[in-house]
Amino acid sequence: AKSYIVEKNTIDLEDETFAGWDGCRAHFKDFEGDTLARDFRDAINKDRYVDVSGRNDITDVYVTHDDQNLYIKVDTAAAITAPEGENWMNVLIKTDEDLNRSFAGYKYLINRMPNGTKTSVERSKGGYDWESVGEAELRVYGDTMLLAIPLKSLGLTAKDCYVQLKVADNVQNPSDIMDYYVTGDSAPIGRLSYTYGY
Repeated sequence: AKSYIVEKNTIDLEDETFAGWDGCRAHFKDFEGDTLARDFRDAINKDRYVDVSGRNDITDVYVTHDDQNLYIKVDTAAAITAPEGENWMNVLIKTDEDLNRSFAGYKYLINRMPNGTKTSVERSKGGYDWESVGEAELRVYGDTMLLAIPLKSLGLTAKDCYVQLKVADNVQNPSDIMDYYVTGDSAPIGRLSYTYGY
C-alpha cells in the first residue's frame, strides 16, 4: 500500500505574487462574515449581547513545508490591520495528543510578539503560559499574512511533520479556549483544528 506523502515545497516570503503556493493542496476554508459586530437582546428581553471584537476576517489558511520550515499563508476578507496587542493574528499549533505542557492541547503559539519581519515562536509551560523557543519570519501583504516557522523550533523534522493548527485574531480572553467560539475570529472555531502532515 502506498503511504500518504505530503510533497515538500519551499516558499519565497518575498514573492508577492504567491506563486509558490499554487500547488499547495493543504487549503482550508473558513466562514466569511463571522466578524460582524453583534448587538442583540437576550431571549428574555432583559439584557443585550454586544460584541465588537471582530477585526480581521480569516477566510483561507494554507500550509506546506520543506526541509527547514513550516509555511503558513493566511488570507483575510480585507486588508490585515497593523499589529496590535498580543492577540493579533496568532497561530496555535499542536504537534501531538499529549495534553501535558499545553494550552488546550496546543503546544506552540506563533506571532504573539511580532517585530517587523520577525515574530515569536513560543512553547507552553503549562496552560496559557509561554516561553520563547525561537523566531519565525513574518510578512504581511494587504489581505495576506505569510509565516515561515523553523521546524526545529516546533520539535519537528521534514520527515516527521504532523501538526494541528488554528489561526485566531483578537480573541478577547485568549487564555480561555471557550472564547475562541465567541470573540474575534478563529479558523477553525473553538476547539477545532486543521490537520496537516503525516
